[in-house]
Amino acid sequence: MVLSRFYLVPRLYRVFHHRRFVSSGCPNPGVSDAVDCDISELQELRQACDVDSSSPDSLSIDDLRRVSSSFRRLRRKGVVDADLCEKYSSLLMNYAEGSSDRPSLSPEECYELFISQFETNSPRQISSLASRLLDIIKADGGPSSVSIALNSLVRLQQAKIHFPEMLDYLSGHVSAMTATQLADFTWSCYSGGLRSKHYLDVAYGCCLGRLNEFDFSDLLRVLRCFSYFSYEYRAVFEQSWPLCRDKLSSLRQDDILMLLNICKTLHREDTIHEMRDCILSHIMDNLDEYHTRFLLQCLAHLTRGRRTQAGGRFISSVFRNVQECRREFENLSVPALVSVMQCIDFWKIRMSLLSSILDILGDRIRELAYSRNLGLWAEVYNVIYSSGWFNPTFMRAGIEHIISEPQILHRVSSHQVVRVLQTFYKLRYYHRESYNRMLQIFIDDFDALKGRLNVISEALLAAADANIEMPSLYDRCLEYLSSSLSALSLNTSDDPLAVLEQSYMWPRNIITSAWSFCVMGYNTDPRFKVFLDILSLEAISEHKHQSSVILMALEVAESTLVSGHFRKECEALLDIYGDRLRALEKLDPGSQMYDLDPDDSMRDHVGEKMTFAQCQEAHFHKGRMRATKHISDLLYHLGRRDVLVRVAPHYNSPYLIDICLSNENKKGLVLFSGRELMRDSVDGKWSVVETGSTRMKRHILSRTGWKVYEISCGQWAQLDTSIERKQFIRAALASLDIEC
Repeated sequence: MVLSRFYLVPRLYRVFHHRRFVSSGCPNPGVSDAVDCDISELQELRQACDVDSSSPDSLSIDDLRRVSSSFRRLRRKGVVDADLCEKYSSLLMNYAEGSSDRPSLSPEECYELFISQFETNSPRQISSLASRLLDIIKADGGPSSVSIALNSLVRLQQAKIHFPEMLDYLSGHVSAMTATQLADFTWSCYSGGLRSKHYLDVAYGCCLGRLNEFDFSDLLRVLRCFSYFSYEYRAVFEQSWPLCRDKLSSLRQDDILMLLNICKTLHREDTIHEMRDCILSHIMDNLDEYHTRFLLQCLAHLTRGRRTQAGGRFISSVFRNVQECRREFENLSVPALVSVMQCIDFWKIRMSLLSSILDILGDRIRELAYSRNLGLWAEVYNVIYSSGWFNPTFMRAGIEHIISEPQILHRVSSHQVVRVLQTFYKLRYYHRESYNRMLQIFIDDFDALKGRLNVISEALLAAADANIEMPSLYDRCLEYLSSSLSALSLNTSDDPLAVLEQSYMWPRNIITSAWSFCVMGYNTDPRFKVFLDILSLEAISEHKHQSSVILMALEVAESTLVSGHFRKECEALLDIYGDRLRALEKLDPGSQMYDLDPDDSMRDHVGEKMTFAQCQEAHFHKGRMRATKHISDLLYHLGRRDVLVRVAPHYNSPYLIDICLSNENKKGLVLFSGRELMRDSVDGKWSVVETGSTRMKRHILSRTGWKVYEISCGQWAQLDTSIERKQFIRAALASLDIEC
């Protein structure tokens, strides 16, 4: 075995190469000579390693240098095998260990051996020699010891070898380092990640007092090292900003992105906004020097902090060429696109670009769903929820590749799932299977969410608004909310609002929760009375509500009253919230339905952007007003002179009968609009009328003896000619047994 390894293999190797060059007819005999020379040198190196490994004391340091030079040269030519590497590595290690017959190595000589050991690519041997080098450095204690140790640490970091003993030694000698050495040590601590965080703390304390000693390049390196823990090390950024302010022209693009990222993290610090605005102003002064992609990367770091004029001008400048930005969107990664979305939503500038980004994300939905950032897709829904921006392409793709995939949906927390549910509710986007899946996750993780009552309230509202019948959801929520609210003893509290806020509950949540239970018929349950008692509190009723929320409170009282339960409490609530609604209309006359111009040229609000108030204001919908006028005019031409428009069934009624025929007994036409309609998941049109609002409206009107014909504003808008509209009205009257 030994004979074949050390004699036959090299012999066959030489014969093979000799025959190859002879048979190929190589015209350059120097090539063959060079190969023979390498083989000869390889044999000499092997013999030297065999002899010297057994007796390393016979070698001088100069001999070892020649051996190392030969090994390095042959290694790069690729003719050194693993066995020779192992022997060479052992030779270096044995020589570094030394003996009593040979003088001990100096730190410089041992460092040479240490560097040579890297040619073997053996982390174990490199670490062993590093340990020996550290022992020699500690024993020497000379002025060059710190420099040698630091250079060794840098080489170890480059080879991705963690050697904490060297870091520990250097951390005790930071005061003896020069500014450049301190920057190198800080970088080494940063490269070690969390394993060397405690050494980075030592470097931070030393750097903080020596910032003026760094040149600009070293200062930027130091800042980058502390950027990962920028909030903890925020003092170094505040103190270094005066040193950077006048040298912004020397910044590279990655330095600019690093500083902007620090500004985003430290957005609560007052001085940081000056730093961010100065950097943005510098970029704007030299805008033509930067590529659009880099400018879009800058936007990713402008999603927090104060909205300043400099920031707004910068974003407007980046989006000055919309077509070029849209082309760049195609080449950006999905995380970068999401960051641009967040920036646009935060600054509310160029909101129309959200459509382009959402179209791209819809096409690359699988990349978004399976991103390494597990919650990235949830961030997109957060932006959609915040902006109210509707994009049918993305919503359809999200249903198919995210909501319908349990393994994707369960990657995020149940809180984030509820936020997606709120997004569907806010956009009035109806897809029953998606609602069922998200609500099931809510029920399964109910115990983790019940600490925040507002989360329960929002999930309830989304379910009831979409008319999702899920008894297990409503039973569990009613039991928990009623018991929790009863335990708060709000009737005896001096400040009910403060008590509610401690449980993450606000007056609007009380009203929407009560409304949700009324939609599903739970207002006959004795446990429901606690909601009526809280709604009657002055602190709740006098709270500043939107008109849509006040209408919800009136619907709660009306539906419970017609069901024959809690009559006294409901009559009181109708008076309280009826007065509140009329007072609100007096403060804002423009919000009154009677003062709206039915001939307004503004079409139904079916565009991409919709605020939360707009998607709730059911009775102030201009499309509804316009349709009401058209229908009343048609009835007049058809001979009906008893037409009344917008008739309230009683003084405090939350509803209006859009078209009432006074000669008939409680008969009329009602128009569905606003929150009574939802978008269809296929075409995005406002064609879904089976919602929670229409369900409650039908229930109340039927219990009070009204016979009405329902017309969707979207359905009416599809009638193009007057003939079609007349035929439609005749059919509606016929269904009410009214002759025309």
